[in-house]
Amino acid sequence: MELEKLNRITSIILLGIIAYLSYLTLKWPFGVAILPRLFLFIMTACCILIFFKNYSSLFGKVKDIKKVGKLVFQDINISRLFLIVLLIVGYIYLMELLGFYSSTIIFLEISFIYLGERKLLTLLIIPLILITFIYLIFTLWLYVPLPEGILL
Repeated sequence: MELEKLNRITSIILLGIIAYLSYLTLKWPFGVAILPRLFLFIMTACCILIFFKNYSSLFGKVKDIKKVGKLVFQDINISRLFLIVLLIVGYIYLMELLGFYSSTIIFLEISFIYLGERKLLTLLIIPLILITFIYLIFTLWLYVPLPEGILL
């Protein structure tokens, strides 16, 4: 099947799912429905872009889905992928021991260093901005309790 046709079929199916989910959010109170509606709007925009896009700039004008798969997966290092998955499992385990905020900072620092980031400013600023953003959204705005552990 051609990649263009597959993209169009997928975007039509996703637009149907998004329409159904949007209908469900109409019954929710306004404050509760803001974030889901925002995500659904973004997903709708992405589906429309995919539907009208003739070819992917990443793959050029490749039409065969098998060729696209080979292009995407040709440079995957299995041992590196395994270590990342192991790091994610460790993050989930640490979350219950140390709490969400502490384990997220540790996970991000180790991930950045493993993936090759060496700038001290980036290693310090990005996790702190992300943690602050998550705290503001989930704790202060949505009142969602995040896992608490020994530290936070």
